[in-house]
Amino acid sequence: MDVSKYIGLEFEDRGRGPKYDCYGLCVRVLEDECGHKLPDFSDEYIHAHDKFNIPLLVAKERPNWKKVDTPEPGNVVVFSIGGMPLHVGVVLDNRKMLHIAKGINACIEDFTSKKWASRVEGFYAYN
Repeated sequence: MDVSKYIGLEFEDRGRGPKYDCYGLCVRVLEDECGHKLPDFSDEYIHAHDKFNIPLLVAKERPNWKKVDTPEPGNVVVFSIGGMPLHVGVVLDNRKMLHIAKGINACIEDFTSKKWASRVEGFYAYN
């Protein structure tokens, strides 16, 4: 999966283009690269660290996702921040993800790194 065109995109809370939050970037990449049409949800949370609404949306969406043990390109990695599922990235291979966060333009990082590995809640494939 070539994600070079997404590198450097800017962050914006609830952004769905041309700036994105982490979920908005997943929505765009999974539609463009995998043909998956994910729900938008941009009007259902306040900001990217909304500790009330985002976990509710994750729970609501779980039936549409299958947890996988071995991540594959196009899967989504979910991260727990403060014990809650508050961040996502698109899996590129068995170590790398594309993601974006406040203060971090869209980039590729290693989800097995010290920074991320302890926060991985799981890997999910869209049904």
